[in-house]
Amino acid sequence: YFCYIYVKRFIGIKVLGESFVWIIASIQILGLIVFIGGLAGFIEPVSSYTAPGSRLINNYLLSFSPPEAVTHFDSGSLIRIAGFFDEPGTNAFYIITAIVINRLYGYSRTAERILFIGGVATLSLAFFISAFVFYFFLLIMNRKYISFSIFLVLFLITFTAINEYKDKSDFTQSLYELTVYRVQTDNIQEEKLFAG
Repeated sequence: YFCYIYVKRFIGIKVLGESFVWIIASIQILGLIVFIGGLAGFIEPVSSYTAPGSRLINNYLLSFSPPEAVTHFDSGSLIRIAGFFDEPGTNAFYIITAIVINRLYGYSRTAERILFIGGVATLSLAFFISAFVFYFFLLIMNRKYISFSIFLVLFLITFTAINEYKDKSDFTQSLYELTVYRVQTDNIQEEKLFAG
């Protein structure tokens, strides 16, 4: 309560919201450098540390990522960026929160694009579901049915292409395992909805 009063009185909710959005966007820019560097094959972890709960986290200097969120292929690595958080899903949570705050206080199209691209680079299932639901309601409420149709078609084409080309290279196989495979049922446990 006291923090809220202090922020409202001396800083302002709008300024705090805009600052949060740009801080998270800056984290995504740094993470995207790591993501692209990993794909190109010229970035490796600088160090590792053990987080509370005995969880190993790799430090890529500009972003962090746990070892299980990194998939190596012939010419590089697919690094699911975690920003300065402990895992990509946490980063995705903050990205979605920043996208919503950006829409509420001082909308910036540039910030939203950076946040969305950073969210895609996390390859977090939570991000994909949350972003789909958010943009679904946003487009429907603004009566932008054509934009929604284009968004839906692009979403379906992307996931279909990943599914169809999964065996073409190590990269597409890694991308498939980190995205589409996670929403398919497991052959061993048919009742399981998410496989990862």
